[in-house]
Amino acid sequence: MRRMNVKIAKILNQKSSQIPNFNNNDDDPSKITRRFDELRKKAIKGIDTGKNYLRLEYFSDDNITEISIEKNKTLALMEHYIYETRYKLPYAQLLRKKYRDNIKYKIGFCFALLRQLKQQQMMIYTTLVNQYLRTTTLHFHIKMYEKVVRLDIDIKDVILLVRRYERARKLALNPNYYDDS
Repeated sequence: MRRMNVKIAKILNQKSSQIPNFNNNDDDPSKITRRFDELRKKAIKGIDTGKNYLRLEYFSDDNITEISIEKNKTLALMEHYIYETRYKLPYAQLLRKKYRDNIKYKIGFCFALLRQLKQQQMMIYTTLVNQYLRTTTLHFHIKMYEKVVRLDIDIKDVILLVRRYERARKLALNPNYYDDS
């Protein structure tokens, strides 16, 4: 129940989904790795106090040495995964750059977005149905309804985009595909 409430709160707080833009360069690997490095530096140095947040003591116990050893092991493990992700990210972005102009890739990306939007919409609806008697405020229902309608509009826009890409794909294969004569 708590997990579903967290998911619903995340869906309600997120901005409206955007139609995919395959022409922008926001996903340039050098920009992404630069942002990643900046976040890493902020986490290590600390933003305001200059403290190293990764090495702060959280517990005051008689057995401090065991806690710090376990904490250091956990931090080393997290750091390993962070760096592994950081060095694999540019490869995935280069693959995306390679396939970005492919119409089949664009259609597949749009279908993945459609699935995600529909899952969000169904989660909100299911929560409303299951929690109908527990929620007594009209504001909550209106907020949920508003989000469902926004998701519906996003789904409609993505479907129109898929139609446009499919039409372009058919016309590229056969220029006379849509001719009635």
